[in-house]
Amino acid sequence: MPGRFRAPLTTLIHVALSWPGVAGTILLPLDRKPMASSSSESSTSKLQFVGKIQMGEPNTQEMEVLFETGSGSVILDSIRCTSPACLKHHRYAPSKAVGLNQRGVEGRSQGASLEVDEGDYTGEIHGGMMRDKVCLSNTCFDMGMLLADNMTGNFFEEAPVDGIVGLSLDGLAISKPFHFMSQFGLSTAGLPAQFAMFLPRSEEKGEIAFGGYNPAYAGSPLNWVPVQAPEDGFWQIHLAAVLIGSEELDFCKGGCRAIIESSLPYIQVPEEVLASMTAKLAVSAPKGWFSDQENCDSTQGKDLVFMLDNGMNLTLSATDYTTLEGKKCTPQLHPWKPDERKITGVRKEGSKMVKEGGVNFNSLVFGQPILQKYYTVFDEQNKKVGFSLAKAPLPTPQPEEIIALMQGSMQKTRPASSPEEL
Repeated sequence: MPGRFRAPLTTLIHVALSWPGVAGTILLPLDRKPMASSSSESSTSKLQFVGKIQMGEPNTQEMEVLFETGSGSVILDSIRCTSPACLKHHRYAPSKAVGLNQRGVEGRSQGASLEVDEGDYTGEIHGGMMRDKVCLSNTCFDMGMLLADNMTGNFFEEAPVDGIVGLSLDGLAISKPFHFMSQFGLSTAGLPAQFAMFLPRSEEKGEIAFGGYNPAYAGSPLNWVPVQAPEDGFWQIHLAAVLIGSEELDFCKGGCRAIIESSLPYIQVPEEVLASMTAKLAVSAPKGWFSDQENCDSTQGKDLVFMLDNGMNLTLSATDYTTLEGKKCTPQLHPWKPDERKITGVRKEGSKMVKEGGVNFNSLVFGQPILQKYYTVFDEQNKKVGFSLAKAPLPTPQPEEIIALMQGSMQKTRPASSPEEL
């Protein structure tokens, strides 16, 4: 019977080129790409960060993927898939892939299904479980994955990617052989089982690091907090309080939890408190000259503060948590409905319930507004998350710029050798 695995917190992104990084750390650039339904006038909330991996052997195939923290498995469009969603993307044609069952044992490829629920975007994937070679830059390892033979839903039709690389803890993976960070850790001796994300608000490229992090993006020392209930599979942390300005919100008095989902373009809060939070933020923005469109770079409003147990505050100003929706600067808060909270983390195999799942009322989801303000490091081995104020590194001079600088310096310091040069 085909397995059925539900990961309600999942999204997609495109992937770009990769290069080896700091002290062996693998650094992959991420491009900003819009969902297919987005237009140049649409909200930036429909932009995603996309990167590239290389698949298979002996001849590798480049695939654009979404690296995201809300699911735990690798999913790729395959050449067998002829649904409209697959035909819009590059489809992987394996040559030496090995069939697996859901436990990762070689044999006949077992079927499985995965569902994606991203608010306005939903989708479902059916496919076969296989093992094949995956490469991050020049680092390659064997990986269990789901090769889709059918994809449906607006998420897969509109997402600018060929697949998903889920980076959750192993509780959301099909099984251990299908868990990306576990297989990365087993295959890269000497590199820690860590990854880190830089997702800028500006037009510059983002970056994901594997096997460590890139200190060039860390504008302050990393503050570490432990993952809560890691067996659930989510990168979830405990919050001591949530404040708007100096007012502590009732839903988090006594503490609450936040799940980190890197592909969500908003912060998800309990539906029951969304309206009151929006009102308390008191957002306003001036309109541009000769225009009725608001200028979000000048947005005013109260700070949104998330207090961590270690004493660090994750603070978002009005310009951090708003974006242009139509012609208005709107807080990027999204309702987390009770029925959605109830099925979060649910896992089924066919009609059999394997894991009940569900999260409490006092829970929220950290999406891109948090990761754009704070460079975030995920430590799989030690089950902890580190936050640092994000900063853009200084641009690397190009060779011709270095030569020009050297020539200019030589001209300034070269001693005069004749009266004409004085």
